[in-house]
Amino acid sequence: MDEKHLHYFKALEAFREKECPICFLVKKANLGYFDSLLSERVSEISFHENFVRDNGFCNLHSYQFLSYNQGLGVTRAHHYLLKSWLSELTNKKLKFFKPSGKVKCGACEFIREMENNYFALIKEYWKNKEFKTAILSSSGFCAIHYKKLLKFAGKIPDWLQKFQIQKYQELLAELKLYLDFCNFSLDQKRPALTREQELVWKKAVQMMAGQEGTLFN
Repeated sequence: MDEKHLHYFKALEAFREKECPICFLVKKANLGYFDSLLSERVSEISFHENFVRDNGFCNLHSYQFLSYNQGLGVTRAHHYLLKSWLSELTNKKLKFFKPSGKVKCGACEFIREMENNYFALIKEYWKNKEFKTAILSSSGFCAIHYKKLLKFAGKIPDWLQKFQIQKYQELLAELKLYLDFCNFSLDQKRPALTREQELVWKKAVQMMAGQEGTLFN
């Protein structure tokens, strides 16, 4: 019997959501990162050293950090960051905005690691009957996360590829239906839409770009 672990059951939970399961897991991981940061790590010297080394968070995560309204934690972090920036200005050793390859953000790095953990999990268990059934019952992966899964796994089972293509084709048909609904020249031939079908344009963005706030540097 396969040994199951926490991430396995988290993935099964995500497959039951009405969105890309990786987007769902990333959102939860992102919230967990900041919960842990603000309750424990924000007072640790190692966090501040890394925060200064990375020139703080990326724009997205900087404002997420701010959104928690934890004045003391934000102040501590940016106190050290600003001191470092002023030191560089004073000593004319400007490393703060010096290009050094890919921009690093501690929160982004954490999320990227979590994404890879779940991609590895999918690859490990996609032959498992329970896991395969859960995937086939899901809303499918957004285009961005499916591209990442393809790159990570190298080779995808035929059943998964067919499943994803079917999901994208279904969405394309829904978009065509919406376009016909908006085409008043069709007159009586204009299709009637459900409330969910009237909002398919939102679904299209989520499918092609991922859920808001789930894709990072």
